[in-house]
Amino acid sequence: MSENLRPEKYQHLQSVSVLNNPNYQYSGKFKNKVAFIPDADSGIGRTLAILFAKEGADVVCSHLNEDLDAEVTRQFVEKLGRRCLLINGDIRQSKHCNKLVDLTIKVFGRLDILVNHDDEHTSTEILQEISNIKLNHILKVNVFTECHIRRASSHVDHYIDYYQCQNLKSI
Repeated sequence: MSENLRPEKYQHLQSVSVLNNPNYQYSGKFKNKVAFIPDADSGIGRTLAILFAKEGADVVCSHLNEDLDAEVTRQFVEKLGRRCLLINGDIRQSKHCNKLVDLTIKVFGRLDILVNHDDEHTSTEILQEISNIKLNHILKVNVFTECHIRRASSHVDHYIDYYQCQNLKSI
């Protein structure tokens, strides 16, 4: 990750939109469900973790070497009375994705909701400006991670009555 885009650079910013909307009535639509959310240490991932917790879900948050940021997410989720499992590792690696799913089943006994939103963005007007190394990284994050997580979680229907996968991607 580029040094100027690291999550800790944005700790001073506050999420105020949906998270603090006093008019939104939470319905408990995910009560007692378990949601897996990658990259939940900051930004969209943290917001999703908090919103799922507000709707009643326990949350599994993966992150890559952002322990302090991930701990902030855990505190938000636990203040809402929900459980939060933090797992550090690289979801570009299929072995790690298998570990994530297995640990989720071990701790919670189920996995109900899989949210794939982890994205790598690169801005350029000329495609040729993106190096092969950078293009490979973008594909690993935006495409391969989704495949690894889906493949690792393909057996979870044996543990649950309810399962859904949400893919939120922009390339």
